[in-house]
Amino acid sequence: MTATVLQESEWIRNKKKFYYVCQYLGIILPSTFAYLVWTTGNGDWFLGVPIIFYFGIAIFDLIFGVDLVNPTVDDEEQLKNDSFYDNVLMSLVPLYVLTYCFIAYVVATVSLSAAQFAYAVIGVGAMFSGVFVVTHELGHRTKHSLQSFFSRIVIALFGYGHFHVEHNRGHHVHVSTPEDAASARMGENVYQFMLREIPSTIMRAFQLESTRLERLGLGFWSVKNEILQSYAMTLALYAGLTVVLGASIIPFLLLSIFIGYFQLSMANYFEHYGLLREKLENGRYAKCEPEHSWNSHHTFSNALTLQLQRHSDHHANATRPYQILRDYDDAPQLPAGYPFLEFVCVFPPLWRRLMDRRLLSYVGYDMNKVNVCPKKRDALFEKYHMKQPA
Repeated sequence: MTATVLQESEWIRNKKKFYYVCQYLGIILPSTFAYLVWTTGNGDWFLGVPIIFYFGIAIFDLIFGVDLVNPTVDDEEQLKNDSFYDNVLMSLVPLYVLTYCFIAYVVATVSLSAAQFAYAVIGVGAMFSGVFVVTHELGHRTKHSLQSFFSRIVIALFGYGHFHVEHNRGHHVHVSTPEDAASARMGENVYQFMLREIPSTIMRAFQLESTRLERLGLGFWSVKNEILQSYAMTLALYAGLTVVLGASIIPFLLLSIFIGYFQLSMANYFEHYGLLREKLENGRYAKCEPEHSWNSHHTFSNALTLQLQRHSDHHANATRPYQILRDYDDAPQLPAGYPFLEFVCVFPPLWRRLMDRRLLSYVGYDMNKVNVCPKKRDALFEKYHMKQPA
């Protein structure tokens, strides 16, 4: 090996792994601020979680820079056989469940103003971003029954039990095409996307799971229905919290579901925004390639999202463990990590200013290569098609 390769392997094998320990920030920060609210009676402490999540992580991204290093073949073998990475994943599941229950307890027992209650809900949404990356990674471990089961436990925290069926068997098949409800189109904002995405993905998940069960000779209400398993966990958890904490906790639980759904929609919104796979003469779409997913190679937020930001490699190799996902030089690049972009996308004019020109520049201002919102198609073609600035 050259000195450069040896240095990069040292980073991959022995140093980068400890960046993944920052996953526990998704437990430590919400727990700490909830504890401060509980002990001081001041609900303003809940605001600390969203401030750190949406802005603090962006600052750490600036400090730590970008990570362009990919593992060698030898690195991959060692990383795949290192139990450290699976241990981090599995340990997070019960910790997230306990943290959510503690936050619910604090909300139920401390007198909060309307604003402070809103801080708590937004903070739970930020925490659910960590829940999402954990359940997403575990949900692709379909050959490991325990890990797959844990994925359904943790996604049950915000009642998104249909996610793994739709994501693995729907989104990964149709990604970056107009047929995929989980691929955002240029011209639609995150709120329009959410209203289109959520009902469509739920229906597709139920259709896919019904088909799978029929092939096994089972009915929809079978105990083997993976969607119903996770929904049942949500009902059991929320019923238990209501019995223990009282009916006053119900608004918080319902808003937790809403903020969880919205948090996941925000991530889906920018992962494939406007990117389009070519439709071939036979009516099928071209194979999903690196250019069909937005990537971000910021070191800190990548570790925090279990390298989900190396999204091109994830779609090319869905079962590839997070620790060996690779960066692509020629993939479209986001201007920041996921947490900060989740803040940006809630302001549509700011999002369009930040992303639309970036998208158009990547496709050479050829609107035929853009996944466009049908209602905005004519206007966007008229404004941008082949009109690249000098």
